Amino acid sequence: MFTYKEQYETRIEELEERKDELENCDNEQEFDDFLDESYGDFINLYASDILKSCDPIRYNCEHSDFNDSLLYDVDNELEQLREELKELEEDLEDEWTREFIYRRVH
Repeated sequence: MFTYKEQYETRIEELEERKDELENCDNEQEFDDFLDESYGDFINLYASDILKSCDPIRYNCEHSDFNDSLLYDVDNELEQLREELKELEEDLEDEWTREFIYRRVH
């Protein structure tokens, strides 16, 4: 069973990996799926294929914007998790300190 701290650390690690993936634009299939689900297909051609073929510069710009949006969300979640983990660690430290003082006194 994971402790709260381990759960936070695991999620932070996952988000950092996701951030690296987005920064390196290693999610072309995810972007294609987003386009295809958003716009559907036209005569057995997917929106992602049409955009890639007809306007590759626009495709790359849209892919970059898509990643920027996802990165913004990942960065915000990472910041929030790091703050929560810091608070958890401070609370644990305070609890250990109180326990130590209590045992020394009693």
